[in-house]
Amino acid sequence: MLVGDGVGGRGVARALEDGFAFGVAFGDEGGDFFHDGGVVLEEGEEVFLLDLHELKGRGVRVRLDDRVDTGFGRRAVDWEIKGVPVRVEVGPRDLAEGQVTVVRRDLGDKVTVPLGAAVDRVVTELDEIQERLFAAALERRESRSAAVTSVDEAVEAAATGFARIPVAALGDDGEDRLAADSVTVRCLQRPDGTVPEADDEPDLIAWVARSY
Repeated sequence: MLVGDGVGGRGVARALEDGFAFGVAFGDEGGDFFHDGGVVLEEGEEVFLLDLHELKGRGVRVRLDDRVDTGFGRRAVDWEIKGVPVRVEVGPRDLAEGQVTVVRRDLGDKVTVPLGAAVDRVVTELDEIQERLFAAALERRESRSAAVTSVDEAVEAAATGFARIPVAALGDDGEDRLAADSVTVRCLQRPDGTVPEADDEPDLIAWVARSY
């Protein structure tokens, strides 16, 4: 059987008895998904604990999905649509073998792991997803960004991406000239990439792009 410590424990246990499966959806600390409790899987004399408190303590937010009146496939799709990066699936066969299936949304990969290793695996997968998405976003930003020294060059670069231009190169009418081509200053940075405390600091860089 499966017992949830908190919301929906009986429903989940009954679901497994009836041959259903359930999912546990994980999000990062800024997400909306968290089930405050633990999930105990008991098979014969062996008892395994999927400690949701431990996950919370390691910066993971969790939601136990025990909607037994909804098909498993529909529930899996629901979490995919919501953008939850990692989910853990458990069915009767998994329970009998003391294992769970960890699914990554970004790659679609599924891997079977012992229940006792699930917490570490979830944390590892979330870290890898964060690093992968950050690297991809950074590469995309850099590939579409150009360092320019004139307003005309900034307008040309902004047609397909972003332009970095020294604020001094904009002059008094630079922003008006950019605006004529629907290009605006999106943010200011110091040369080292940090955010200035005032817009009149020396040697600032303006990021400009098209305004939609």
